[in-house]
Amino acid sequence: MADRAPARLYWIASYPKSGNTWMRAALTSLRRGGGAININRLDGEQIASSRAQFDRHAGVEASDLTDAEIQRARPAVFRSLARSQREPLLCKAHEAYVRVGGEPLFPSDATLGAVYIVRDPRDVAVSLAHHRQWSLARAVDFLCQPDVDFSASRGRLNRQLRQPLGSWSQHVSSWVSQEGAAGAFSVRVVRYEAMHEDLQSILAGLASTLGWGVDDAQLASAVASSRFERLRGQEAAGGFFERPVAMPAFFRKGRIGGWREVLSSAQVEQIRGCHAEWMASFGYD
Repeated sequence: MADRAPARLYWIASYPKSGNTWMRAALTSLRRGGGAININRLDGEQIASSRAQFDRHAGVEASDLTDAEIQRARPAVFRSLARSQREPLLCKAHEAYVRVGGEPLFPSDATLGAVYIVRDPRDVAVSLAHHRQWSLARAVDFLCQPDVDFSASRGRLNRQLRQPLGSWSQHVSSWVSQEGAAGAFSVRVVRYEAMHEDLQSILAGLASTLGWGVDDAQLASAVASSRFERLRGQEAAGGFFERPVAMPAFFRKGRIGGWREVLSSAQVEQIRGCHAEWMASFGYD
């Protein structure tokens, strides 16, 4: 194995459209004492799939490598990123917990831990359809397809590298089941729906893991500062750099159970047929 790195990276991981940005906003506010935040300057803007980050730490530009070479080099890139930090660094990740070149994509020696956010796949399908400007049918199909990735359009250089996903169930299983395996690290699993119910308690647990000394007032303020309505208002007033060009708004509704109003019974059954086991595990059945 390559030279070990200090455990400085804390992954905020999720399947796309599962609450990753909301969690980053809440943690950003909490890290700053519960104060107001700027959605275009969130902690966790260190994105695992960042091409610029890869180029900076790999010592070679990703555009000069094949995709297989890029993927094999990424654990070393994350180790280099960890060595460059003195404090825990929040990092966004949509990739599944996969192995590349004989080792995990996310190296345990460089990793302090992770929070994995899981959301009802029926709501994910609706949100993903809006995010990618897809039909609902295409979004539902995508959640059920094995060995897919989340990446930009082919044929042009993009600021993000390919992000291996797998199906929704494969993605969830890869993160939830990896703890206890060789080379694993601690993963705190959080339901998106629980964030709606009691975000303050969730933040308190994460702050303890990260070694942040916070009090109840700061926790309550962080919850208030990251309310969905505030994030959506900021985007409407000043834009959000992570919003895809064709997408009308990144912060759309953030609701629980919105799928009931738009998915057909056949689409609901398709999702259940693909993901029954893990849906039941999280109470989505």
